[in-house]
Amino acid sequence: MGRRMIKSHRKTRTGCSQCKARRVKCDERKPSCSNCLRLCKPCSLLTTTPGPLPTSWAQPNKWCRSSLVDASAAASTALTNASDLALDRSDLELLHHYATSTSGTVADSKGVSIYRDKIPKMATEYPFLLHGILAISAIHLASLNRHRRHSLLRKACLHEDLALPSFRQLTSTVTARNCDALFSFSGLVTFYVQATSSPYDEQFPPLWFNLLRGTHTLLYSNWGLLSQGAFRAILKRTQQPIELVNNPEDRRLAALTLFVSAETPSTKADHDMLTLCNDAIIELRRVFSLPYSPCKTVDMRTAAHIWPGTISSAFMTLLQKRIPQALIVFAHYCILLHRCSRGSWFLEPVAANLVNFIRLSLDEKWQHGLEWPLEEVGLVEKPHNEGKGIFASALI
Repeated sequence: MGRRMIKSHRKTRTGCSQCKARRVKCDERKPSCSNCLRLCKPCSLLTTTPGPLPTSWAQPNKWCRSSLVDASAAASTALTNASDLALDRSDLELLHHYATSTSGTVADSKGVSIYRDKIPKMATEYPFLLHGILAISAIHLASLNRHRRHSLLRKACLHEDLALPSFRQLTSTVTARNCDALFSFSGLVTFYVQATSSPYDEQFPPLWFNLLRGTHTLLYSNWGLLSQGAFRAILKRTQQPIELVNNPEDRRLAALTLFVSAETPSTKADHDMLTLCNDAIIELRRVFSLPYSPCKTVDMRTAAHIWPGTISSAFMTLLQKRIPQALIVFAHYCILLHRCSRGSWFLEPVAANLVNFIRLSLDEKWQHGLEWPLEEVGLVEKPHNEGKGIFASALI
């Protein structure tokens, strides 16, 4: 028998993380490679597509159930004005589903009218936003209709792929006219990636975490415009100082500082690493305290969205290198993420998957630092005696 010929291909170091993890060739097509598009997976090339922003970027909730008539009207308006995009019948179904159902699952009580009414209206002017709406609607509908899951996931991938190039291009020229649409899409694409994340993804920090950092950059670079636009009802800065003691669990986070600093640094690099971790813990303590502030301007979900934008790029590098102390800090962020995920179809398994990933990444000597996160996300049973655990004993 003749020798079997093996087709060679050009090796590359710039393929997406998903193809590298599967050890398959990546065609590096942007914003999503062909393999990820075929498998309906979020592609890491999404955040490496050229653009000015840094790469750090179920059922309806109770308050929207009584507003389905208004939502249907909003959907009809969007359908009428979007006819030039040649939407097919399945797209019309997705747009209606977004207005009557999905929009209520991705917004809190203050923002439901924005997502249900204002964003579809914006989408009549910006096709990339309309594609973003259709993508998240398809993902949501797929979670409710298992027998149509595959076709809906492919539809979602198609719309997301159509949206991203225009979105990335417009981020270079943020104006008072387009900033609301850009900010809307940045939120929707984050929900999309969270909903399609897998416990087997090897990329860390996860792609959606980088997208939140980009959203944070977009928000604070254009705060003056956004705070006067469609999102003004929910973009309000607290005028009161953040009091850490407002959080009844702050002492557990304070003990986290003692744990990650238990070993005396022997080199400047170790000292710098601990400084970065402690800075991230301080920001985490501040974010944990926000929902307990007397003015009540920030809820749990918003707090979880804030922390990714507060940490430094240097700390992100520690996470990428999977430095144990940084991973333990991230695991404690997952507590907040888990608490705001209850009832959120796109978030529910995310925190537990991440904490489990971190547990498997750490040596035995670091496992004690994961006691509280493991308990909170349900990977281990909570102790019957309150205050039990290494962090409680650290404060005695």
